[in-house]
Amino acid sequence: MKFLALDLSLRDLIIVIAEDKKVFFSENINLNKNRAAVLFANLEYAMKSVGIDFNDLEFIFSTVGPGNFNGIRISLSFVRGVSLGTNAIAAGISTMECLARSINTTKNIGVIIKAYPEHFYVQWFDKMCTAITKPELMQINTKINIPVKPEDLILVGNGSAAFAKKIGFDGQIINMQSPTSLSLIHISE
Repeated sequence: MKFLALDLSLRDLIIVIAEDKKVFFSENINLNKNRAAVLFANLEYAMKSVGIDFNDLEFIFSTVGPGNFNGIRISLSFVRGVSLGTNAIAAGISTMECLARSINTTKNIGVIIKAYPEHFYVQWFDKMCTAITKPELMQINTKINIPVKPEDLILVGNGSAAFAKKIGFDGQIINMQSPTSLSLIHISE
């Protein structure tokens, strides 16, 4: 199964081109502005460098958020366009799950993504990266209930440090700005 997986929802553009467990191309590109231009320039380079045409793809994946609305819109529009123009099947994958799968831990995972001021997207995952809750937009000043023991928890995401401070969490925090390429591969398989 040849596939292309994209993440444009947070700080980096992530491009993965693979077939089953064989990775042909995997890169994280820091985004400043003009997400569409960065996507198209780097995707053209990626496809040419591995000698794969869009018609060769069986699946094309994009993260669906939460995250940067403009990036998600660009990525989903691109994926939908490629799907309509080829035989590739389009599918969405959760940015929250990608972040959870970006770390190797034996603890439960709280994924925290910054939203607008004083708000966070929060989702809780168990040790196997299975969602315990649905993603939720939380206002920082509301009472926050953690569905797992704090000593058995790790916080991940670009809002994890501020969130930890708010709730008085003193456990492990990984201030991750974007998912890893490997997490997109695992979810896409």
